[in-house]
Amino acid sequence: MVDSLEEYNTVVYGFEMTDRLSKSDWINFGLKTLAQDGPSALKADVLARALNVSRGSFYWHFKNLNDFHTEVLNTWANASVDVANSLGPISNPKQRLALLISTSNSDELSLEAAIRSWAKDNPKIAPKVKEVDEFRIGFIIETFKDMGFDQDRAVARSRFLYAASLGRTVSLLPDPKINPALLAEIADLLTRSPE
Repeated sequence: MVDSLEEYNTVVYGFEMTDRLSKSDWINFGLKTLAQDGPSALKADVLARALNVSRGSFYWHFKNLNDFHTEVLNTWANASVDVANSLGPISNPKQRLALLISTSNSDELSLEAAIRSWAKDNPKIAPKVKEVDEFRIGFIIETFKDMGFDQDRAVARSRFLYAASLGRTVSLLPDPKINPALLAEIADLLTRSPE
């Protein structure tokens, strides 16, 4: 019985694999495929064919399809943490929010839409998406609180901003990027204190 594929030099169709795909290659291709073709395309044989490699390459890195799905989902989720870590140290909360809005304006919406479709149809995916939503909203709430807004106003503005951002993923209208000057105006409107 083989305990680990890593103990053996994988031979595919009589040829030694010299240019192996890394685990991150598979994950990144999985994210791209998810964005383009949806969650039903996240299968070992479909991905292997698209990459022109054997399924053995897939199973070199992942125990099974669920393991791969978890890695793809975690990589998507960790991108939010990376954004928060890069923006968190910005001491001016208005500038932090403006940069966050600008970052979300440049995001590829098809991946976000595909993730949410996946979560809707798969109860194993939904908790992670909810966790990411809560993390993102929490970061925005803290940014508004750093501006001096009370809890209720910080929560309301954060949820509005987040819902507006997610709304772009389900809209059937074309998604033109918003002019940076208009983004700054939107950020200014959201950060104004009530009279």
